[in-house]
Amino acid sequence: MGKSAGERGRERRAGVAGGRGAVRLPAWTALLLVALLTAPAARADQIDDGSQQFHNARVTGFEDGQIVFRGPDGRSLRADLKQVRRIYVDHVGGMDDFNAAEQYAFEGDDARASARYERAERFADGFWVDVIRARLVLSYDRLERIDKTVFHYLRLLEGGERGPLLAASFMPTFFPPERTAESVRAVSQLDTAVGRIRNEEGRALAMLVRFELLRRAGDARAVVSAETIARLRLPAAIRNARTYAIQTAALQAALEADPPGEAFVWLNQAIRDADDGVVPDLLLLKGRALLKTAKSDDDVIRAGWAFMRVVVHYPRDVRAAQALYDAARVHERIGRPQKAIALLKECLQRGDAPPALKTEAQQALSRLGGA
Repeated sequence: MGKSAGERGRERRAGVAGGRGAVRLPAWTALLLVALLTAPAARADQIDDGSQQFHNARVTGFEDGQIVFRGPDGRSLRADLKQVRRIYVDHVGGMDDFNAAEQYAFEGDDARASARYERAERFADGFWVDVIRARLVLSYDRLERIDKTVFHYLRLLEGGERGPLLAASFMPTFFPPERTAESVRAVSQLDTAVGRIRNEEGRALAMLVRFELLRRAGDARAVVSAETIARLRLPAAIRNARTYAIQTAALQAALEADPPGEAFVWLNQAIRDADDGVVPDLLLLKGRALLKTAKSDDDVIRAGWAFMRVVVHYPRDVRAAQALYDAARVHERIGRPQKAIALLKECLQRGDAPPALKTEAQQALSRLGGA
């Protein structure tokens, strides 16, 4: 039966195939149109870096301890994972456990967070594996579970070519003040790792963490290993404030040995290698060690040179105030009270001098008659 004129007109207006004069769309165009009309909205991640929240973001990588992501405006941004309070991942499937862990950690429930991170790690791939392992180190560190912290720290360290560089940024901060069952397990893990790890950077990090663990617990083995850590030349890739702080403690122990042996040689090596953020501490350590072992005025003067290097080369550093006070002690000891008074006054004039140091400087000034 033929179609009426009204039916044919409706077909033409609707563009239905089969009507005479209908607008025919190629099959691929029709499919694309359907896909566009039915596709869900673009999925986006969220990052809270502690100072700002990014909602329509996309995490794209994890490099040198920093989350790399595209902001809402398309710019590539970075945030230190240690400072990032929470990440919500929407564009990658299977991240429910990670997102739950992030929420628990944000709420301060690290026990639940660590359990969820461990579940998330089983199914993660790519750079997310390192992100989760770093988060596990941070969570267990806050829980003061040194055995679990070291376990996940070593997994991060040995996770790939860039593992040591990442591990250098996430060294544990909590170490038990005494020997415990957990610390014994942690030391055992580190002993095995030192023997197993072949790359220089990773092995050095394992050795540093082991020494610090023993030292903080007052373990006699720390005294034995102090010389090994003191003479260690830290690989450039892992040099930072934390690794040098641990080596500085080892250098101090080596300098206090009687006799100090080659400790000053190792200290000078560290001073040459360290960056500007670390050198003032090493120079202060050198000056105090020289002052303690001085047997003549010339020896005392050499100690003063170390202190004044801090003042001259790092005048804006907060540690320059301490160096001025220590240099004043040098001049007082060799009978130069007026020079000592001048240095003490300079110390007191600095706005960044700690209150306790100012009190000591004022007492010294009064003693020398320069108040």
